[in-house]
Amino acid sequence: MNNKGSVTIFLTLVLGAILLLALSCIGVVEYRLAESKGAMAVRSSISGIRADYNSYIFENYHILLFDKNGNGRGEAYVEERLTRDIQHNLGDAYAVEELRVDDYELLLEDDCSAFKDQIVEHSGYCLAGQGVEHILESTGFQDGTVSDAIYEDMDAANHSDAIVEETDMSQQTTEAQIEDPELAEAYETLAPLFDEEDPRDFTEDLTSEGILAIVAPEDMEINSSQVDLSSTPSVERWGYVLTDYSIDNDFDDIDILKKDIGKYDSWKDQLKSAGAGLLYSSHVFNCATETVQEDTVFAFELEYIICGKKSDRENLKSTVNRLIGVRFPVNYSYLVSSSAKMREIKKISIPIAIQTLVPEPIVRYLIAGCWAYVESIFDVRCLLQGDRQDFFKSSATWKTDLNNLEDSLNMDGEDSDTGLCYKDYLLILLALDMEDGYYRMLDIIELNTKQHYREFDMNNAAVGLTLDVTTSYGGRQFYYRENISY
Repeated sequence: MNNKGSVTIFLTLVLGAILLLALSCIGVVEYRLAESKGAMAVRSSISGIRADYNSYIFENYHILLFDKNGNGRGEAYVEERLTRDIQHNLGDAYAVEELRVDDYELLLEDDCSAFKDQIVEHSGYCLAGQGVEHILESTGFQDGTVSDAIYEDMDAANHSDAIVEETDMSQQTTEAQIEDPELAEAYETLAPLFDEEDPRDFTEDLTSEGILAIVAPEDMEINSSQVDLSSTPSVERWGYVLTDYSIDNDFDDIDILKKDIGKYDSWKDQLKSAGAGLLYSSHVFNCATETVQEDTVFAFELEYIICGKKSDRENLKSTVNRLIGVRFPVNYSYLVSSSAKMREIKKISIPIAIQTLVPEPIVRYLIAGCWAYVESIFDVRCLLQGDRQDFFKSSATWKTDLNNLEDSLNMDGEDSDTGLCYKDYLLILLALDMEDGYYRMLDIIELNTKQHYREFDMNNAAVGLTLDVTTSYGGRQFYYRENISY
């Protein structure tokens, strides 16, 4: 009997130990299940935020972001939503004790680095083979950089002492009194030559508005209404800065002429380094010659990205001046290297030098600048009409007439299969100021998005977040830290 009692006690103890072990195992499993369920609830809920991207921006601009303020719902929107969603996923047996968004990754921070990364990803994935390489191929991998030899010749002219002295035309003037044979020839027919008009009289009266009237197609609608830019990313970053560019079209100072020639002549390296951003902007934004999407705040979006003005009219005027600046050094280089063109110029520069007492070599280069300027206006007119233009000129492609500049601006251009189009030139201009360009791209996206999401603010555009959560179950607490990003 005693042995049987001992066995019973032993078995009871063993069974009790097994039961305790089983209960402990169940407790551990329940703890782990509760912990796992919490992790799944947190991940599911945070993924819901990630999935709540702005559909308008993604569909039109291929950028993934979510509004951390919930389109005007307030700064606590994300935390309140996550708390609600996690609690719903966990059930009543659980409690969300604490939830805090530790950090947001914003689209604007670090000089728009997240925006640039998504541009690179989209450009590489969707736009492969459509890069800006064709621009360089069309220019023979050159830009408009003016050679040192041309600047040296201009410097030599600027220091020339061949000043034509004032002469009493009632006195007889012989070739022996004039060292330059061409000046002597000019003196023989000086009276009729004095009736020749100075081509600079035409260009010095041209205003930006007048040039726009010349180059814009008659059927082009140009809106003059001003857009409120006060809360856009670029203005909030730098303020509204009125900067502009135009060539000094008086052409009476050779030093100013040299500066104008060099303003927009070199852009090849910038074009290469800004490839993805240029490709992206070309793909998603409108311009004067191409509409990518309808119902946008600015009709001329690339022009705004380049110039940052408040109206389409002001942006187009400023863009036209800059395009003239890109064409100007190329046309000027061709002119001064063409002996035939320079002979034409000299026929006019000699009598003007005699009249003005300015050294003829200086007048010659100033007249060349005037002629190259008019040819550049003609080029921009052709581009806005939709023609492709060869980057470098030849005797066959040079169009304007020095003796009839105003009328020659109205001639028809010739389309070139291998030339550059208007948008190509816009990309060149954008490459010269790409950092400002990224912020103005975001201006455009914000302005257009506000037409559909009134409270949208690019300052609240997030591409990721870090979340800290504490939950409880059965008296135990669980801590989670999760990150999401696009």
